[in-house]
Amino acid sequence: MKELTKRNINIDFIKVCAVFFVISIHFFLNTGFYKTNISCPRMYIMVGMRTFFMMCVPLFILITGYLMNKKVFSIKYYNGLKKIVIPYLILTIITLFARIFLCQYGIFDTGNTDYYLKEFYKFHIIGYAWYVEMYIGLFLLVPFINKMCSNNRLQDTALLITFSFLTVTPVVIKYWSKLWIITYYMIGAYIYKYKVKVNQKYLLSAFLCSIIIFSLINIFLTRGHNFQLYGLDNWGVIENAINSTLFFLILLNINLNKLSEKIKNIISYIANLSLSIYLSSYLCDKVVYHYFNTYITNTTAKLEWFIIIVPIVFICSTLLAICTNKIYKILTNNI
Repeated sequence: MKELTKRNINIDFIKVCAVFFVISIHFFLNTGFYKTNISCPRMYIMVGMRTFFMMCVPLFILITGYLMNKKVFSIKYYNGLKKIVIPYLILTIITLFARIFLCQYGIFDTGNTDYYLKEFYKFHIIGYAWYVEMYIGLFLLVPFINKMCSNNRLQDTALLITFSFLTVTPVVIKYWSKLWIITYYMIGAYIYKYKVKVNQKYLLSAFLCSIIIFSLINIFLTRGHNFQLYGLDNWGVIENAINSTLFFLILLNINLNKLSEKIKNIISYIANLSLSIYLSSYLCDKVVYHYFNTYITNTTAKLEWFIIIVPIVFICSTLLAICTNKIYKILTNNI
């Protein structure tokens, strides 16, 4: 493996964690968790696990704010879209042909040309591609969000508090809740600009308390029936805002310099493929869980399989992402 250009190893490590968390959270989506009554210790454990892994998407947005808060408007800036759009299109084509082929095995429903065109238009060929649709919008707004922020810490703090109040806190102003993406971006940018540092012991204590408290709340609210969000445990809510920010700060301040260069390069390599791994996991999920759910039908019995199924999907998704990256390089070098 060629040594990658110098990167922030902590940010790369957070990316690896985030993409692993994505695959982990989809374990619950694909194993019948949301259709199963929360009424036994195994299901309580799964609720706690879900609470933890829900940090995945917020972590990606925090990273974006941390890395892109200095970007300014220019024609050259939009060239960066190719790193999002081209891998997405490559994997969309791969997934489309795979879906058509796998229809005969019952893994996907059959469809005609009109059906697939509508699916493509809606970003539905890849079932998890809503993230790409969302991220393209964020990418287009980044230079203007950065312009909105200042170099005055008091003013930026007030702006961040205002956005947090409007988007992620449980208040009556629900119309602004969809802008949670910008709030996470601002948190990441704020951490970078003002070099936010907190004692690791305090961070770890606060994070553990937060995860335990919110897990217990989620169990209490949902026990006795199927899992319900209740406006608490979704991407853009106070629960994830607190958990994700604390976890981000913890990993950002871990000393990873003692790792060997080989390990660092592996982390950076996987981090560089994180978007493609994310998108590849949809196809891998469909195949793996189709056969897994055939043999293990009881949702509560699937808990211990987490440590086997999730790594399998992660490895398969990474291999598909590597292939995508090779195609991407061929295309970009020749266009």
